[in-house]
Amino acid sequence: MDFNATQIAELMNWNRNTVNLWINKRVRPYFGTIIRDAEKPKNPVPNVFIASHGTTIRAFVMMWLHLESEWFEKEANPKNASIRHIGRDTNGRWKDFGYIYNGRLGR
Repeated sequence: MDFNATQIAELMNWNRNTVNLWINKRVRPYFGTIIRDAEKPKNPVPNVFIASHGTTIRAFVMMWLHLESEWFEKEANPKNASIRHIGRDTNGRWKDFGYIYNGRLGR
């Protein structure tokens, strides 16, 4: 079967969107526990460390900060071993402070 460039682009876009949706569905169940622990009235958890792959980290940041899906699509995957700081600003709101360490590519 022969595909033209438009059909190939549509197929690639469908696959990327399907994978992203699947990852978002896998990340979502952990949110309740993390939020509950982070915002306990007594002894809230001040820091949460999450180690994962790039697309999963993007999904986590998007959901934690209530960002639109367009942000997810535009945001590049982090380089290997990147460290991103998400914390509260001086007003107590969650904020993306960016990368503490921007990682490195491959070997």
